Amino acid sequence: MPLAVRDPYVSAWLQGTDLATQWAAGWDGSPMSVCGLVRVDRETYRWCGGPEGLGLPRLRQTSLVVTPTRSSFTLEGGGIRLVAEWLSPIEPGDPRLQSVPLSLLTVAVSSVDGRAHDVSLYCDMSGEWASWAAGQEIVWETDRTAARHWSVRLSSERPLSEMAEMAAWGSAIFSTPARRSTSYESGAAASVRANFAAAGRLSGRNDPIPQAAQPGGPVFALAHQLGSVGRGLVVAEWSLGHVESPAIEYMGRPLEPLWTAHWESWQKMADDFLGQAEAARARAIRLDEAITSAARAAGGPEYAALCALALRQAYGGCQLVVGPTGRPWAFLKELSSDGDISTVDIIFDACPVFLYIDPGFIPMLLEPVLHYAASPRWSKRYPPHSLGFWPIANGNPVGPSAEPMPVWESGAMLSMAAVWADRVQGKTARAFLARYEPLWAKWAALLISELPSPPAQLTTIDYLGHAPHDTNLAVLGIVGLAAAGRIAGRLGAERQAAQWGEQAAQFAARWAQLAANPTGHHLESHMGWQGTWSNLYNAYWDAVLGTGLVSAEVTTTEAEWYQSRLDKYGLPVASNTPQLARLDQQLITAAWLHDQPVGPEMIRTLARYVNHTDFRAPLPDTYDPTNGEPLSRYNWRARPVVGAAYGLLLLKGPLP
Repeated sequence: MPLAVRDPYVSAWLQGTDLATQWAAGWDGSPMSVCGLVRVDRETYRWCGGPEGLGLPRLRQTSLVVTPTRSSFTLEGGGIRLVAEWLSPIEPGDPRLQSVPLSLLTVAVSSVDGRAHDVSLYCDMSGEWASWAAGQEIVWETDRTAARHWSVRLSSERPLSEMAEMAAWGSAIFSTPARRSTSYESGAAASVRANFAAAGRLSGRNDPIPQAAQPGGPVFALAHQLGSVGRGLVVAEWSLGHVESPAIEYMGRPLEPLWTAHWESWQKMADDFLGQAEAARARAIRLDEAITSAARAAGGPEYAALCALALRQAYGGCQLVVGPTGRPWAFLKELSSDGDISTVDIIFDACPVFLYIDPGFIPMLLEPVLHYAASPRWSKRYPPHSLGFWPIANGNPVGPSAEPMPVWESGAMLSMAAVWADRVQGKTARAFLARYEPLWAKWAALLISELPSPPAQLTTIDYLGHAPHDTNLAVLGIVGLAAAGRIAGRLGAERQAAQWGEQAAQFAARWAQLAANPTGHHLESHMGWQGTWSNLYNAYWDAVLGTGLVSAEVTTTEAEWYQSRLDKYGLPVASNTPQLARLDQQLITAAWLHDQPVGPEMIRTLARYVNHTDFRAPLPDTYDPTNGEPLSRYNWRARPVVGAAYGLLLLKGPLP
C-alpha cells in the first residue's frame, strides 16, 4: 500500500492494509518507521505503526480507501474517529510542484459518541528514513520557520553514492506547521513515545548525540494539542521526504534537483508545501476523480483499482532535475531489477501513464537519452540502452551491462516521440522533434536494415537471451518506422514521411506472412518456429498511433488464441515460459484487445493476481501465472513499468 511515494528515495509503503499493526517500509522492504499516537482524555492509542513495549491499545481500522494519489485509513476508538490520509501529489503540467520530494500526511479527528474529547496527536519519523543500511550513524537538527522541522542525515555522507539502495547523502526531513500547540522531541523511540503517552505533549528536548539508525533507535517527533474535539473535524498535517544536492551526475556534471530552481532552501519549500496543503489536496481529489471515473467507464471497477495502485509507483521511480540546457529533465531509476538510469525499454513500458496524465512529462524523460545519443560519446546506430547506474549517469555501460536492443529501443524511442507529438501538436512538438531530427532518421535507417525479420538480439525481456526473428520485436520495429514517418511529416519532410510509411506497410504485409502459424490459429513467437506463440503486446502501439499495420484478422486471431491460453492469474510471456508472466505487458495487451472478449477477461485475471499476492508493497510485475507467486530469480517490485495500466485510458482519449 503506497504511503509516501515521490521518488526513488522517498518511497514508503505499508506491507499490508492495516495502518496500526505494521511499520512502514521502503520499496525494498527496508524499515522506514512512522509511529502515530493519539491521546484521548488521558488515554493513549496508536493509529500508525506497530510500537512494542508501551502496552498501548490501538484504534480499530474501519475502512481503507485507495485512490491514484491517496491512501486514506479510517480508525475508531475512545469515542473518536481518526482519518489518516497519505497524499503523494501528482501535478500534471507543473514540473515545479512535481519536483517537490515531499508527501503529505493529513490526520482529521472528530467525535463519534456525541461527547467532546480532549485530543492530542503525535507522529514520529525514525532515523531509518536517512539510511536503509542498518546501524549507520546519523546526526540531526531541528529548526523553526513557518513550520517546525527535523532534518536527519548520515554523519559521514558520500555524495552521489548509495548504500543499501538509499542515498548516502542528503537529509530526511519531517515537518509540521509551527503553532502554539506544536511540540517536539528527539530521543530513543520508547522514551519519546512514552513521554507523549503520559503528558499529551512533547518536552522540546533534542538529544544531540549521534546514534545508529536502527529499530528502537532515535526518533524525531512532532505533536499537536488539538484541545476539545467535537463532531466537527480538527486537522493536523505533517510532511515527510528526503532532499539531496546534487541530485544526480550527468556526463561528469552534477545536476541540482529541480525544486532548487524555485526555492532557496528546503525549509522554504516545506513551508510552502504545508502552507498550500489544502489546495494540493483539492487538486489531488479532482485528479483522482477524473482518473477513477474514466477508468471505470473504460474497464470497470477492477481496472480502476489497478490504475489506482499503479500511478504513484510509476511516478515514484522518477526524479526531476535542472538539465544542463537549463530545461527540466526527468531521470527514471530502474528500481529493483538493476538500478539503471533512464533505461529506454523501462521508460517505454511505463510511458502510457505519462502520455495520459501529463504529456509534457515525456520530453523531460526522453531528453536525457536524446541529448546523450546526439553527443560525440555515442556512436551506435541505435539508442543507448541506459545512461549508467543510479545516481551516476555517465553513459551507457560497456561490456555485458551494455544490453544493446537495436530494434526494440529504436522502435520505442520513435513510437514515444510520435505519440507524444500527436498529443501536443503545433510548435511545441515541432521544436522538440527538430532538435533531434538526425536521430530519428538514423534510427529509422536501422529499422529498415533489420526488418521485417530481425536477426537475433535482445528484447525488453533481456533475461531470456537473444531472440532471432522475434515476431513481437518485429511489429515494434515496423510501427516504429511508421512513427518515424509521422515525425518526418511534422518536420515538413513529406517525401521522407511517405517513403517510410510505405516501407512500413510493405514490411507489415511480409511480417504477417512470415509469422503466421500454418494452422492459422495464431502467430509464432519467432518466425519459422512452428508451434510456438507469444504475447504480441507491441501491436498496441499500432492502435495508439492509428497506423493500421496490424490487420483486424491478426487481432481477432491473437485474441481468440490468448483466450484459450489464459491461466488463473494471467497470460504467460510465451509458450516456452509457461510459468513466467509480466503484469505490464498484459496490461498493454488488454488495452490493445479491449473490444475483444479476452481484453476484459485479462483485466479480471490481473486483478485476481494483485488480490492474491501476499506481497502488496509495492506491486511486483513478474510472477508465475499458474499460482500468482513471485519468481525467486526475478522477484522485482516497485518498478515504474506498472504505468502500463494506463494503456487503455490512453487509447480512449485525453484525461478529462
